[in-house]
Amino acid sequence: MRLPPIVLLTAAVALVGANSLSLSPIALEVGRGFGGAAAQEVLIGASLFGAGTAVAAVLIAPWADRIGLSRALGLALAVLVLGMAGTALAPSLWVLWVAQAVAGVGSGVALPATYGLASEIAPKGRESTFLGRVLMGWTLSLVFGASAAALIADVAGWRAVHGVLALLGVAVLVALAMAPRMGEVRAAQGGGPWAALRVPGIGAALGVAGGYMAAFYGLYAYVAPHLQAGLGWPVWMVGAVP
Repeated sequence: MRLPPIVLLTAAVALVGANSLSLSPIALEVGRGFGGAAAQEVLIGASLFGAGTAVAAVLIAPWADRIGLSRALGLALAVLVLGMAGTALAPSLWVLWVAQAVAGVGSGVALPATYGLASEIAPKGRESTFLGRVLMGWTLSLVFGASAAALIADVAGWRAVHGVLALLGVAVLVALAMAPRMGEVRAAQGGGPWAALRVPGIGAALGVAGGYMAAFYGLYAYVAPHLQAGLGWPVWMVGAVP
């Protein structure tokens, strides 16, 4: 059965979000698996995921139009799945860091491609509505992804969390391959990756986005370790907070 394109795009965003939000609730469990590493050390992986996302979004994502957004999304999700599988199988903490950076590179291309496709497949005049539906993937990843990560880690161990995410990623890839091709291959446009900085009002937009993300991740990343280490909450209860 072929899934509607809007469902596939929402699932892609949810997959990215789930990976980005999953380490915090299980950071202490991951640390115990690597000889008692501190939560702050484990969460370096989340920082590298963010860095990989940012670098790829600026330097790699602009090339997506040249090969078609649908193809770019498929390749990006494949890289994301590789990173999540590498995280699940990591024999040491530094390998986990590298795997999360790889996952970030995939996410940095997947997100712009997803948002671009949402606008392309939307009926004329309903672009914002379709993009809003796709952005529901972030809510799904926060409400269900982060909570499920804690429950899975409590029952089956932290490696199972990213193993399940990798399998879900494979399922999304298969569904995407079966779906009709979305988007079109566009002619190469002039300008480098920094051309967007010349768009009027972009400074204020980046300031708002940067402030929001700093506030969100600055708090979210350390809430779970505090609830576990500081207040003695079990992992499954920590997962209910998001």
